[in-house]
Amino acid sequence: MLADDVVLADSVLPAWLGIQFRQVADALRTEKHLAEGASRVMMVYDDSPAKEAGIREGDVILGPPDEPFVEKEQIREWAMRSVPGEPTPLDILREGAIERVSLVPKAMPQKWPSLPGPPKVGSTAPPLRLDKYRGTVPTSLADGRSRLLFFWATWCGICKTAVPELLAFEKARGVEVVSITDETPAELDPFFTQWKDPFPAHVAIDETRNSFRSYGVSGTPSFVLIDGKGIVRDQHTGYTTKKGLEIDGWTWAPPATQPKTN
Repeated sequence: MLADDVVLADSVLPAWLGIQFRQVADALRTEKHLAEGASRVMMVYDDSPAKEAGIREGDVILGPPDEPFVEKEQIREWAMRSVPGEPTPLDILREGAIERVSLVPKAMPQKWPSLPGPPKVGSTAPPLRLDKYRGTVPTSLADGRSRLLFFWATWCGICKTAVPELLAFEKARGVEVVSITDETPAELDPFFTQWKDPFPAHVAIDETRNSFRSYGVSGTPSFVLIDGKGIVRDQHTGYTTKKGLEIDGWTWAPPATQPKTN
C-alpha cells in the first residue's frame, strides 16, 4: 500500500531542523566564550521544526543543555541522528542572552521548500535589513535616489574584477552603489587593509543573509538596479569583462593600460 510505503520512508529518512547555518565567526566565539560547534542560523524554512520551535534568523545554536556542540558541523550530524517526533531541548544565544527552546525534529522532506527568486523588473524592491560597515546604509529605497545593489564577497575574484566598472557607472549615472556582503567586520577589516584600489564608498553587512534571500541572490556578484521610487529596473547575476554590467543603455570601455616607462 502507498500509505505503508510513506510510513516506511519516513521511518528511515534522517531528521532535519529546517535551517541554513554557518559557524560562528571567531571574534564572536572568543568574545562570548562559545564552543567550536556554535552555529549561527542564517535562514529558517517555513513549516520547519526550527520555525515551530521559535528559532529565528540570527540566533546562535549552542547545543543541547550542558552538551554544547564542540566540533564544526556537529549540528548537522546531531540533527540527522535525532528521533523525529521526539521533543528535544536546545540552548540558543539570542541578543546576548542564553535561551532554551523545545524542538521537535521531523523526517527530512523528500522535496525541500522552494526559495524566493530575484525580484522582477518593474516590481517594488524588497526592503533592506543591513548593518553599516562604512559609508551609509539606506533606510528607504524610495527616497528619490537611484541605487545599484552589489552583492559580493571578499573571496570572490570576479566581484573584484567588476569594481572599476561599478565605480564608472556610479560616477556617470549618479547612481549610489551599495556593496552588500554577509561577511563580518573581522573578515572585512583585513581585506580593506590590503585592498589599495578604489572601492565603492558604501559597504553594508547582511550577516544573517536576510537581504540575500529577499533578493533571491544565488551567486556573487549579483546586481540589482533600483530607481528613486524604489522600483527594480534591472537585475542579473555574474560578470565578465566582455559583457560588463549588462544594464540596458550602458556601455563602458575600460581605460587602456598605460605603458611603463623607465
